[in-house]
Amino acid sequence: MFMATGNRIKHYRQKLGWTLEHLEEVSGVATGSIHALEKRDSKRSMFFQPIARAFGLTVEQLSDIDTDWLDQHQIARATQNKQMM
Repeated sequence: MFMATGNRIKHYRQKLGWTLEHLEEVSGVATGSIHALEKRDSKRSMFFQPIARAFGLTVEQLSDIDTDWLDQHQIARATQNKQMM
């Protein structure tokens, strides 16, 4: 099942312990744009691809509410990368 992607962006960002600013750094998408996507729970945006890529996901995985696509390995790697910055 697929839903609006803005809510999923927030879910994955928080799951990884990332701030809006960190997601901006790794995705290249401005903090204000990310915040607006999350707040409006947007369904479409040109920013979904770079944000999904920052999480190591496809846009389809980012939008999928039935599966949590971040496994423990991905979370550990993302956390490690964040600490190195």
